[in-house]
Amino acid sequence: LLPYLVEKFQGSCRAKLPRRLLIARGEVIPAVHGWLTKTPVKRLDLQPGEQVRVRSRQEIRQTLDRDARNRGLTFETEMTPYCGRSMQVARRVTQIIDEWTGRMVNLTADCIVLEGAVCKGLYHGMCTRRTDAYWREIWLEREADPGQDQTTKVGR
Repeated sequence: LLPYLVEKFQGSCRAKLPRRLLIARGEVIPAVHGWLTKTPVKRLDLQPGEQVRVRSRQEIRQTLDRDARNRGLTFETEMTPYCGRSMQVARRVTQIIDEWTGRMVNLTADCIVLEGAVCKGLYHGMCTRRTDAYWREIWLEREADPGQDQTTKVGR
């Protein structure tokens, strides 16, 4: 509902207001929401330094519920510019501090940080914090190691 209302506002104000006053400078906001009630799991056991490709918005959407979550982790609108890109795994996250309560939270499910994949504040009020984006392994796919021979040799 919210993406619909924002897009309606954008459409009615685009011609009347300067771009700097519009949400995301008047650009279409690439919201990604799913429809599942139980979200799937895919284990890749990714490790720091591995090369991955972020899946497309359409592929990721198939793993999300109506709140854009997969097992509680939200696929944020700020993550959409990274879709389709090749990136390197920076680290696995096993604990975070809940900003609202100040408590340490142990994460039981996969949570990955990619090198350079940060919130740039494009869609969230031009936030300048540049916080890390958290990824589920199901939103990523391992890329082939360029050092490995991709051809299969057939005996003659």
